[in-house]
Amino acid sequence: MEPVDQTTPTNCFQACLASILELPIADVPDVMNAADLPTPSHWLWPLQDWLQTLGLGVLCAVPQDPDFARFHSNAWLIAAGHSWREHEGHAVVWRDGAMVHDPHQARGGLRGEPREFYFFYLLDPADR
Repeated sequence: MEPVDQTTPTNCFQACLASILELPIADVPDVMNAADLPTPSHWLWPLQDWLQTLGLGVLCAVPQDPDFARFHSNAWLIAAGHSWREHEGHAVVWRDGAMVHDPHQARGGLRGEPREFYFFYLLDPADR
């Protein structure tokens, strides 16, 4: 993981993904802020499409999910929750039960516990 800071007030998820994948932020799509989404909640579909070009997939889990523990340990995750700033949502890089990088320059992390986590996994090359 190579820490990447966000470049706009709202591209924290993009910066977290760039950090985990160790890519320049300009090479990672800002799917959460794409103007062509049918609704704001449809950002996961273009993310999945882009990740597939890298041979990766994404899963979203909430901490209450009974399978959460088996994904949680020793993995680089994006944790999403409430921000300390004006924007309601925020994303940080998470590993082994703790935040390891906040892409916002203030480094305030999340307010309270994460609401959800995003896990990235390798796709089976035989399925591609």
